Amino acid sequence: AQGVIQSNGTFTIYTEKLVTSNTGFVGNDFIGSIDNVSVVEITDATNIPRIDYTDGTASILLEPQSTNLITHSSDFSNGSWSKVNSSITINNQVSPDGTLSASLMTSTSAASYISDSLVTANPSNFSVFVKYIDQQFVQLYSGASGNFHATFDIQNQVIGASGAWTSNLKIENYGNNWYRISCVFTGAAVGSSVRIGFAQSLTSTWGGLNTGFGTSLLIWGAQFEALSYPTSYIPTSGAIATRLADSVTGAGDASTFNSTEGVLYAEMAKNNVLGFESSILLTKDLSNEIRLNLATNNRLNVFVNVGGVNQAYMDNLTFTLQDYNKIAVKYKLNDYSVFVNGTKVYTDTSALVPPDMNELKFNNFAGKVKALAVFNEALTDSEL
Repeated sequence: AQGVIQSNGTFTIYTEKLVTSNTGFVGNDFIGSIDNVSVVEITDATNIPRIDYTDGTASILLEPQSTNLITHSSDFSNGSWSKVNSSITINNQVSPDGTLSASLMTSTSAASYISDSLVTANPSNFSVFVKYIDQQFVQLYSGASGNFHATFDIQNQVIGASGAWTSNLKIENYGNNWYRISCVFTGAAVGSSVRIGFAQSLTSTWGGLNTGFGTSLLIWGAQFEALSYPTSYIPTSGAIATRLADSVTGAGDASTFNSTEGVLYAEMAKNNVLGFESSILLTKDLSNEIRLNLATNNRLNVFVNVGGVNQAYMDNLTFTLQDYNKIAVKYKLNDYSVFVNGTKVYTDTSALVPPDMNELKFNNFAGKVKALAVFNEALTDSEL
């Protein structure tokens, strides 16, 4: 246990076992009682997938490497954050991560905002978690000179006006009336600072960072990334922090998969990353594989290679890949087909099957996956 209890009273003690010996506790003239003792095993999070519930159902979350360039993501009282006509009360309420770490931002006069200076990139995205108290309209703003802002109604979850070079405004529900608001800055909007400010309405311009209908809101978890979309929250405490890319490989072996016929099935949604392709592979090696590829521009591709020779190439199947789609690839000698959400969208009647497939894996994948399976028989059209 940390610290020493030196007065009478009722206390809660948390202790962590750090050594292998069983020395236990030693009591010197202890008078009292100990009750409600529990032992909780803490599991190392290594090699455990991240499960995302933000859309109401569970999915595996896979993201590329990203860095939060804001050095104090939740301590808005820190000197890196400038307060203009506003004040910050830290640890005011429970934040989305369940800790008492949300800050109360209060307007002290007109044109209320807080600002953080940082090294920006093109493109970049800015996000923060907010909770309504009595201030309805919030703006995210780039410090570059010009009309670079994004406006949100956090009471009614409505996206408002944005300025030039500001796009991809989002407001996402994280439960308990917490919402994550975000926007993307490109081109001339890329500046040397970002701001969180009060606005008077959904149509407020960048110069309208004024007190609206109220004086307070809760904020937590600010993030600024050199990406064209926001990834999951990366906490920082005094320095920028980087989360490495998620990688999922090595499922199955040669005895797991039928290399004569079967179905590769996935229910998944791709992150909207410009120029970024996400793939799922049923493979023996780079020359022998079935590749389900979520390409750029909402294109779905399926590639089949045997001995380095292209056997089937099903391309330009256009869908909204940022939505969840149920995709099934049936493979069998001279009998390939692709189904999306129960509808056949492609066939190929002249293709071999890769031999000795021994691994199911993700390749450079950025998105969410609700289901991934391989059926060891070629299902009928009706079943697919």
